[in-house]
Amino acid sequence: MVITTLMDNTALEAKGMVAEHGFSCLIELPNAMVLLDTGATGAFVQNARALGKDLSKLDHIVISHGHFDHGGGVRALLEQCHPSQAVFWTGKGFTDPKFSVKATERSFKGNDFDAAYVRSQGIEWRTAADATTEIAKGVWLVTDFTRIHPMEQPNPRFHVQRDGQDRVDDFTDEVMLVIESPQGLVLLVGCSHPGIVNMVDTVRARFNTPIRALLGGIHLVDASEERTEWVLHALASRGIGTIGVSHCTGQSAADTLRAMVPDFSVNAAGNTWELV
Repeated sequence: MVITTLMDNTALEAKGMVAEHGFSCLIELPNAMVLLDTGATGAFVQNARALGKDLSKLDHIVISHGHFDHGGGVRALLEQCHPSQAVFWTGKGFTDPKFSVKATERSFKGNDFDAAYVRSQGIEWRTAADATTEIAKGVWLVTDFTRIHPMEQPNPRFHVQRDGQDRVDDFTDEVMLVIESPQGLVLLVGCSHPGIVNMVDTVRARFNTPIRALLGGIHLVDASEERTEWVLHALASRGIGTIGVSHCTGQSAADTLRAMVPDFSVNAAGNTWELV
């Protein structure tokens, strides 16, 4: 299994990468090529080409949730790379309008495409209707996370319009990838808005298999000191072999976690993991 980060907030310039506030990674397996997220713009396509990755051969495209910094490159992907055999996956409620709400500002955080556009490009759009869905042998989409930890409450800054009402977003649309490997499960996340410990513990309960690696954003960049400390200690106690954080994690949280997890790294566009 080869996992390559195509977009993140930082980049390996020596590999010809560019960075932006966004996330995208490519998972190459013997039986499938899967893309998780597309960054905020089409720049991840440029990075993929610089790395020699052919996105026209994708089998599955997964968008972790309905924010622009994860789905903003969809149009560039479909129009420039033409992955005609790919299936496009999202969670329930993905197209509900999303906003960031602050004291003096309200800004749209959603995407510039819909199901009609995706289908017009010859791509099948499927919604992960079940809590755990196998999209290829040993490759799972997980959603409907069990919210068991009171410390991981929804961020009141993020809102969604649903059923005619504006409300704090509970990110029921968020999905994660879980991939089986001989050494355990590999978890890939976009932003972990439902709470990364809630998400990890949901996987532990449903699969009853050790977790080999956790890669992606865990959204502690604007979390309280109390929540950050609790989350980091909880993650460090879960026995996860490899942790690589990205995007929305936050520098302070990453620095603290580095001292707690032996096999730890901070992600960047151009990074590659080869996991068995």
